[in-house]
Parts: sequence; C-alpha cells; structure tokens
Amino acid sequence: MFRQAGFIFFLGIAAGLLCNHFRPAGLALTGGTTLLNEDATLPEGVSVIPLAEARKAYSSGRALFLDARDPKIYRSGHIRGARNLPVETVDEDFDQVMAGVAKNALLITYCDGAACDLSARLAEELYFRGYDRVRVLPNGWSRWKAAGLPTGQSDEAAR
Repeated sequence: MFRQAGFIFFLGIAAGLLCNHFRPAGLALTGGTTLLNEDATLPEGVSVIPLAEARKAYSSGRALFLDARDPKIYRSGHIRGARNLPVETVDEDFDQVMAGVAKNALLITYCDGAACDLSARLAEELYFRGYDRVRVLPNGWSRWKAAGLPTGQSDEAAR
C-alpha cells in the first residue's frame, strides 16, 4: 500500500513539473536567481540601460517608459508618464498603447524584482515588431522608487 501511495505521489509531482514546464507563464523553480542585471545577455537589438542613463533619458523627455506588469499592479504605482503594456496581453493592447510612437523612439521597458523577466520579454517583442531602440531597466520599478524618482498611481498615462 505504501509503495502504491509513493508511486502516485511521485507521479503527481512529475505531472505537475511537466505542466509547469510547458505552461507559457510557468513558475520559476529556483529562487533568488537574478535573471537580469546590467551585464545581462539579451536578444540582438535589445540592451540593458543603467539607472543613471534611464534617469537622464526620463529628465530630457527623450524616452518612452513601458511598464510590462499587470494593469492592477501598474495602477498601484509606476514610473510617472509610463504606459502599461503587459507582455501577456501585448497582442490585444499593442495598437492602442503604441499609437503614435515612432519606430526609432527610445523605449525603456521595466518590471519589478530581480528575477522578473517581463521587461525583457516585452523588449524582445517590441524589437521584433520593428522598434530598434529598445532598452531594459532591470528591476526597474524597485530601483526607480528607491532612488526617489518621479512616480504615479491610478490610471495616469494608462492605455
């Protein structure tokens, strides 16, 4: 009986891991791993931007910041003036959010957390859609907020 229970237990674990592996937004199975930093390797055409450089681009008004997080999280706090383009709904929201944005505009994507890859995934999507000046701000929201830079809430600059 214990043998059968053990077999069913391990079969359940294997099935769960397999489902997680093939799920588009599968859960990370390792913790504390930094996926993005200023030395990160990203797809060709996409690069990391240091916080100091992102701050200068923001101050000069020469960049559009794109928040890759869920709309509810975006509304609770974001970089002031940023537009929300969640990577999970990019196909549905792209035309509305990116209306009037030139292909050669400087785009800076961000999300929150050292292990968050949403900004890199969004940056890659933008690059493949023809935007050639796409940068990723690693752990952007936390670092931006910690530096005391301008933030916004609610539906400001929303889609």
